[in-house]
Parts: sequence; structure tokens; C-alpha cells
Amino acid sequence: MICNIPLDKIQPNPYQPESRLQVSSDVAEKFAKSILEHGLMQTPVARQRPVNSSSPGLLFYEMGDGWLRLAGYKWLSDNLHSDYAQIPLDVRDLTDDQMADMVMEANSVRQDLSPIDKAHFYRECLNRLKLTQAKLAERYKVSQGEIANTMRLLELPKDIQAEIISRKITETHALKLIALKDWPGLLQELVKKIVATGMSTAALDEEVRQITNREKKPRKPAVAADKPVVTTTPPLDTMPQDTQEALVDVAKKAVEQIKDEAELTKPAEKLTNILTEKPQSEADKAAAGPEPAQIISAEVPQPASNEKPLSLPAKPAAPCKWKRKLILEEVGEVRISIMTLDQKHLFIKRLPGSIESILEQLPGILNEANQKWEEK
Repeated sequence: MICNIPLDKIQPNPYQPESRLQVSSDVAEKFAKSILEHGLMQTPVARQRPVNSSSPGLLFYEMGDGWLRLAGYKWLSDNLHSDYAQIPLDVRDLTDDQMADMVMEANSVRQDLSPIDKAHFYRECLNRLKLTQAKLAERYKVSQGEIANTMRLLELPKDIQAEIISRKITETHALKLIALKDWPGLLQELVKKIVATGMSTAALDEEVRQITNREKKPRKPAVAADKPVVTTTPPLDTMPQDTQEALVDVAKKAVEQIKDEAELTKPAEKLTNILTEKPQSEADKAAAGPEPAQIISAEVPQPASNEKPLSLPAKPAAPCKWKRKLILEEVGEVRISIMTLDQKHLFIKRLPGSIESILEQLPGILNEANQKWEEK
């Protein structure tokens, strides 16, 4: 069914990698001029979705295929072409499987999907469609190992993922760099070296091996300069008389300096007795019976396991110069869509949990969207 749908009611395909959603103004203008000259050569495909379960009559549309054509319409609408405030959509009853297939088919034709985009796509399919890697590999005619290795690229920092997207380092280079993820400083230095010198994968493999061997060697612990030296002390009664008196005097002064007399009186008295009394004979020890257990150290009281840690209040969202629209969707996870009313900026984020569980994070997410828009 072909319907004319307002542009602000259209959302992206949930399986489309986020990097594919940001359309540059040059590309949008190119599609806009083509639409002006030739018309809409192929009608975009979409599906209807309710905004929430409590309002089944309130709908929005998820674009299955045609995001760039939509960008062209938005460019025309923003540039005083009021006839393009709506776009014709071929609205179908599409399943999640079909929506995912449209993403892979469209990007396979274009042949410019980066390894990072593929990794995000595979992860989204595994999470949303509840597929195993083996089933996903069979579905898209690739090996399970290829899917596993591609998804491992998401273990690298975001800035290095950006180098992969821009083709400055290859996927083969990136897979070898994952071995250094626990040493971020060394990892960053090596990436700069690859970009600057065009290092071969064989040379990179050898350098990674040398670094991991060097960093994994056990290091001798440094001996603290003020660490006390443990020595054995001979029995008190075998020492000279003046030494005995000096030690007893030191023990008495130590006892007097103990602040918590209520807790440590008995151990303090015992310390004095140990230094002042002569060793008992075996007969005396047998008559006295077993000695009471000595207090070695006082335990520091620990908080009860059921005590909840204090949480800091959420940082308030910074003022934003754009008017925005916020959509929260709860579909196995929480999908947050923030769009400016002029439709020039879009930010999408997915978080595990329920809508209630992420509400405290909203100020931070709004700040994150504002910062990305400001940078662009």
C-alpha cells in the first residue's frame, strides 16, 4: 500500500548500523537534485509501528529500504520545497527478519559497508532475532569464523574503529591489534605507526608478539624502603640486665600511648607480662592449663552485604540550541531516538533494561547527543 507519510514520522531501520544513518549534506543534496529532475524512481519500503502499547492508534514508520531517498526529501523540505514535506512509502507488514535482510541486501549492492558496520549489524541480528552465529552465517552465506572475527573488532576502542571505517588500517591489521587491548597506550602507538608507515601484517604480527611476550613477563615486586626487617629476638632472661630493663621500659611507654584502653587493655598487659616475667617451666605450664587465644589484630568492620552503595545524582542535561523530539522504545532493550525538529540531526542509542531503569541516565544521554551534534 502506497501512502504519503510526513517526514517527521519516519524512523530508520533498527538493523541499520549507526554510521550509515549519518548522511552528509552533499549526499543528501545529490539525491534531492535527482528527485527534482527525475522524480522518485523507486518508492521506499517501510512498516508501521505503534508509538507505544497504550496508544495503538498513534503510529510511526520504520524505513526498511530508502534512507538516502528520505535524506533527499528532507533536504528539499529544508530548502523551501514545501511539496516535499511528505514522502510516498510502500507500507508493508514486514517482520524483523525481513527488515534485517533489507539492510544486508542494500549494503551488499553498494559494496561499501565497513567491517565495523558489519560487526554492528551481526550483533544487532544476534540480539534481536535470537540467532546463533552458525544460523546467522548460514543465512548470509558467510562462515561462522568470519562473523566471530568481525564482531571481535568491537573490542577495540572507538577511535581505532574509526580508523578501520576510514580504511586507514585493514581488518586483518585490526584483528592482530586485539591482542593488545589490555595495553591501550601501546595499542595507540602501534596504530599510529601502522598509519604512518603502512606496516605489513607480517611485521605487525612480529611486533605484537614481542610486545605481549615483554609485557607478560612477571616482574619482581619492588621492596619498600620503609619495610620493617623481621629478626628473631632471644629470650628476655638471656639478655643483659640493662637491656632487659630498657625493653621493659619501652613496653610500658607503648602501653601508655594506646588510645583505645577499653579494647586493648588485656593485650597491653599481656605484652608487659611477656617482657617482665621469666619463662615458665614445663611443670608450671602444665599446671596453668592452655593459654587463652592471643589477639593478633583487630578486624576492620565491613559494611553489610545488603547495603546499597550511594549513587551520585545524575548530571543535568546541558542547554541545547535545537528543539528536539525524544522517543523511548522498549523492545527487549531500550531504544532511545533523539531528533531535532528541523530533522538535521539524529541520535540513536540502545541500552539493556527497561525504560524505568534508564530514566536516570537520560540527562547524560542528552548531553552525549548535544556534544556529537556540536562537533559536527
